[in-house]
Amino acid sequence: MNITPFQSIIDNPGIRANYVKEQTAPGDAAILRRYLESAGIKTDGSLSAAVTAFQESYNASLADGGVALTPDGKAGPKTLEALRQKLQTQENRGAIQSSQDLKAFLKYQPGTPSLNAAKPEGAVTGAQVLSQPTDAAKRAQLDKKLAENTEPKPTAATAKKAEIAPPTMGALEGEISANKAMIRALQGSPSADASKLRQDRIGGLRTEQATLRGGAEYKAVKSLAEDKAKLSTLENGRMFLPTGSDIETRTTELKSLRAQVAAQEKAVAPFGARIEAEEKRVDGELFALQHRNATPATQKHFDGEIARRTREVVKAEAALERLPEFKARAEYKDAVAKLGELRNDSMFMPTGAQIEHRMKGIEEARSLVQKYESKPRS
Repeated sequence: MNITPFQSIIDNPGIRANYVKEQTAPGDAAILRRYLESAGIKTDGSLSAAVTAFQESYNASLADGGVALTPDGKAGPKTLEALRQKLQTQENRGAIQSSQDLKAFLKYQPGTPSLNAAKPEGAVTGAQVLSQPTDAAKRAQLDKKLAENTEPKPTAATAKKAEIAPPTMGALEGEISANKAMIRALQGSPSADASKLRQDRIGGLRTEQATLRGGAEYKAVKSLAEDKAKLSTLENGRMFLPTGSDIETRTTELKSLRAQVAAQEKAVAPFGARIEAEEKRVDGELFALQHRNATPATQKHFDGEIARRTREVVKAEAALERLPEFKARAEYKDAVAKLGELRNDSMFMPTGAQIEHRMKGIEEARSLVQKYESKPRS
């Protein structure tokens, strides 16, 4: 039994088709829907559509240099890790209530060892050493144990390198298509698809905004700002012919409010800058989507987002062109076009040599087409 939701997926990133499906382990799909809803994603439709919406929302929130998810609708190890980070942030600011399974998911790290894990076959235990009848036998067992411990073990770097699966042609084409669609939407394309993407993005941002403003950390930051404004009014506001009693009251209020602000500043210090940055990002992007040309700032925001996604497209297209299967498909398409041309192009009074040359070209193109079409594809 898994000690945390999706553990078998998180711990095995190299396995093909390793992602949460509707028919995975009992309850996994339902748990994933619940976590996605906590992250502000609608799950009314298919699980794949909800996962795609999260992946696009996550990619949209990335700063320059961030590693984007492939928006393929598959909740694999990378998508689950991104979801875990998102939910961890929301839990830290009190925006969500953690269930037992969610707490386990947030705390879990890939490869967490089990206390009851089986010992490797042939491993030497302390009990085996003590059970030996002579000192020489005990020494032999200890030497064996020492040899086990000094054998070179895979480093974290080599393990991480082994875990990274190369991108597939389908995944790269999906990423390129999604980024190009979002670029068109950000550029204000009047197409129905672009309009829907903009509205979906606006809806996701509104949900994120409501979640942020409902959190305890946000309320603490705003309470501090309000009290600072009150303090500034008391410090700078003039009093018209105050009595001694009025002065005593004002002094008491100032001391009390200063102490309150100092305590709030200390409490807010660990998260204040982060909350303000999140609010600025969400509010700014939401305003920009709703009022594209309202200000130079919104235009700059759009230009920056379009530039980032354009770089992602260029990067993915370069990776795509390096894939052997992509090159093979390009050669196949060229061969299909050439075969059609050779078959349909008429010849005016050809010689025997010209006929043989044409037939040779047809056979070569047909061979390439048949070779490609006979290969099994995933």
